[in-house]
Amino acid sequence: MKYISDEDCCFEQDNFWFRYRAAAIIIEDGCVLMAYNDVDDYFYSIGGGVHLGETSEQAVIREVKEETGMKYEVERLAFIRECMYHGKTAFSGKQCHIVEFYYLMKPKGKRLLKNGESRGTTQGVPEYLRWIPLQELADYKVFPQFFGDKLCEMPQSIQHDISDER
Repeated sequence: MKYISDEDCCFEQDNFWFRYRAAAIIIEDGCVLMAYNDVDDYFYSIGGGVHLGETSEQAVIREVKEETGMKYEVERLAFIRECMYHGKTAFSGKQCHIVEFYYLMKPKGKRLLKNGESRGTTQGVPEYLRWIPLQELADYKVFPQFFGDKLCEMPQSIQHDISDER
C-alpha cells in the first residue's frame, strides 16, 4: 500500500485509489460558493483531504480557511457521499473510491468573497471562487452532481448518497 501524502487519508494499492475528504456547503444570499480552475471544465465544492488524526469537521474548517481565507463555522453535517468511478487524467487506469462528508457552514449574512477571487492552488493549478445562484445550479456542470437537486431544498436530516460510475 502506498500513501499519497504524509498528512491526507489517501492511499493507492495496485489499480485502486482511495480518498477520505471533507467539503463545505457555503450558502449566502441564495448562492452557493464553488471552486474552479483553468484545467477542469466543472465547478466543485470547497474542501479537501482529511489529515491523519483529524476529524472531518476539523478538516472542513481548515480547508475552508485555506481556500477562502475566511473562518466559517460548521452548522451541521448535511451529506455523506460514497463515490466509485474510473479515474481520468492523473488517475487514468485507476479504480477510484472517495468517501466525503459535506458540512453546511453557518452563513455570514453576505457574500464577502468575490467571484473570480483566487486563494490557493490544487496540484499547482490556481483555483478560483464562484458564487452560483441555487436556482441556476442545475444549469452548471458541478460536482457533486446531487448539489443541483438537493441544495435548493436542503434536507433537514443527513442524506447518504452512493454513486457508482464504474
